[in-house]
Amino acid sequence: MKSIKTSKMGLLIFLLISLLFTACEPLQTPTVPEGKSPVQPEPSLTPVQGEQAGLLTFKNTEFFAHLPFSLLYDGEQWQLDEQQEGLHSTEIANCQFRILLGRGAGTTDGPFDLKAGENDFSYLIELPTNQSPSSTTTYFIYVKPEKPEFQRDDLMWAFEMLTTVEDEKACFQAIQPLLETLTISLPENGK
Repeated sequence: MKSIKTSKMGLLIFLLISLLFTACEPLQTPTVPEGKSPVQPEPSLTPVQGEQAGLLTFKNTEFFAHLPFSLLYDGEQWQLDEQQEGLHSTEIANCQFRILLGRGAGTTDGPFDLKAGENDFSYLIELPTNQSPSSTTTYFIYVKPEKPEFQRDDLMWAFEMLTTVEDEKACFQAIQPLLETLTISLPENGK
C-alpha cells in the first residue's frame, strides 16, 4: 500500500516540477524575415450561385419554374425586389426590371429588335395615355432564342421594364447589361 502512495506522490511532484518549468519558459513569437510581411488571408465572401466578379444572380422563382433563367446584376446598381419578382435601379429614380406577369390592353409601338451581347430580343413599348414626365412607360421584352430546342410555342421568356417618360432612356440603357448576361434553360421536366 505504501508503494502506491509513494508512486502517486512521486508522479504528483514530477507533474508540479514540469508545470513550473513550462510556466517559466518565455513564449517564442514567430519571426518574419526582414523585408517581408506575414501573409494575411484574403477576406472571402460566400459565393452566391452564379456570382462572378462581384455580380449577384437574379433567377426565376418557383412560380416561374416552367421558364428557367438567370442573369447577373451589380448589387450597387440594382436592388432585388422579391415581392415584385424583379430588380429596382438604385441609380435611376423610376426604373424597374422584372419578369413579365402579363400585358395590359394599352396601345403599343413595335415590335423592335434588340441585341444585347449574344442575346436577341424583341420588345414592345406601351405608351402612356398622357406624356407628363411622371407617366408610366412599360417595355415588354421577349427573348428570341437561337437554339431550336428553345423555339417552341409553349416556351416564352419575357420581362418588363417599368419607368417614367422622364427616366425612359436612362432605364433602357441600364437594363441592357442585365440582358447581356441572361441565360435561359429548359424546364427540369424537359417540357
